[in-house]
Amino acid sequence: MSDIDSKVKPRILIVEDSAIVALELKEYLQRLNYEIVDICAAAEDAVNIAQETEIDLALFDIKLKGEMDGIDGAQIFIEQYEIPVVFLTAHTDEVTLERAKKTKPNGYIIKPFVYEDIKTTIDVAIYKSKADKKIKESEYLFRALVENSQDGIFIVQNFVVVYANEAFAKIFGYELSEVINENFITFFAHSEREKLVDNYRNRINGKILPREIEVIGLHYDKQTELILNLSAGIILYKDATAVMGTVKDITAQKLAEKTLIEAKEMLEQSDNLKTEFLGQISHEIRTPINNILGFSYLIKEELGSETNDNINNCFRIMDTAGKRLVKTVDQIIQMSQLQIGDQKVQKEIIDLDKDVLEDILLDFFQKAKEKDLSFNYQNVASSQYVECDKFMLGEIITSLIDNAIKYTNEGSVDILVDNYLDNKTVVEIKDTGIGISRNYLKNIFLPFSQEESGYRRSFEGNGLGMALVKKYADLNDIEIEINSEKGKGSSIKLFFESLSEEKIKTLNIHG
Repeated sequence: MSDIDSKVKPRILIVEDSAIVALELKEYLQRLNYEIVDICAAAEDAVNIAQETEIDLALFDIKLKGEMDGIDGAQIFIEQYEIPVVFLTAHTDEVTLERAKKTKPNGYIIKPFVYEDIKTTIDVAIYKSKADKKIKESEYLFRALVENSQDGIFIVQNFVVVYANEAFAKIFGYELSEVINENFITFFAHSEREKLVDNYRNRINGKILPREIEVIGLHYDKQTELILNLSAGIILYKDATAVMGTVKDITAQKLAEKTLIEAKEMLEQSDNLKTEFLGQISHEIRTPINNILGFSYLIKEELGSETNDNINNCFRIMDTAGKRLVKTVDQIIQMSQLQIGDQKVQKEIIDLDKDVLEDILLDFFQKAKEKDLSFNYQNVASSQYVECDKFMLGEIITSLIDNAIKYTNEGSVDILVDNYLDNKTVVEIKDTGIGISRNYLKNIFLPFSQEESGYRRSFEGNGLGMALVKKYADLNDIEIEINSEKGKGSSIKLFFESLSEEKIKTLNIHG
């Protein structure tokens, strides 16, 4: 009875037509730490007070003067205001007690009073009243949850539906009145009924079963099948064992899942077709181009000194055009593979100088020389080990140096490897070429974008180079910084996370 023993004093109204008895009772209750709201001699006055005042308990004398006696007044308190009542009475005749009982009071105090019993009677009455209110609130909340639930809720006894909410009836397409007292099994497909009967009997007999099962329900039209999630457990309902559970219609969810699975399979099939197609395209284009390049080289070698400048120029054009076509095909395939997620990143510990730059720079020295450009490489980094996909890093640096030479007509192309702050390694490709306009910089990584467009553009290319650079850089956690001024040249820096000495030793890089 912790509620009664709290710091808040219970508020009590005394309804007693004997002033002496009322005052005596008031003084006693005040000594027991109760708050007396008021004393009144008539039931009518008590009702008026109840309309305006908060009361925890009313002590009603059964025999009161006026149009209403104590029983009439108590009935109003209990039914209209939900205020608990304890009767004060010296009248114990059967008729009076029978009338009093019908009001469902919380107790009786018999005159003359035994004061030791009064406190217990009052405390029990208040406690019971508060407990009853909490039970009613819980019942109301439970009822609201059940009635407003989107899931069907049911109680079944001996295979008969003895309770169901509106949602249960709605799921199967019935009115609520049509499902009560019906055989529970009839709401499910014939193929499910034997399983459900066994499930019900096993639960009733105490066998431990999965709480949820998936079953096929049968709509009111007896044709439409429903995919349902059925959950059930054992309860005691009206003194008998019953099964209480929920039914959730997951038909739409299952159809959505099926659609997603089919779509996923189609996408996978499409991706496989794309990959196969790209492989075939690569083969179909590369093979004849390589044959042309190979045989043109053999013809050139066979002719030897019999060629002249015009013929040599034709061979050079054939070689350049062939390699350009192969490069374009490679870039398109690489971009397609990246877009469908078909290219895996295989990171490894790389020495920037020996594993990547050394081979790449050899190829570009000759290209720079052919354009009369100064081509310089400097490595001042104390740590030049990075963790990247070797192929992707090679493609990034190759593309950037190729662009630097392509877009530089005079001056120099410089490559620098250095350390930045304490934890970064940087590779810078710097040129004195045509530069990039500020407006185009924001679009430089977009596929197929070029600063100049149309057939009259000054430089060849398909606009995929920088897009591939960006995608490969992102996959390897490489930061890119571009500084450029139109007509003066460009600087592109690649920032890598430097590897610590501990990690290098652990991976036995030096051994």
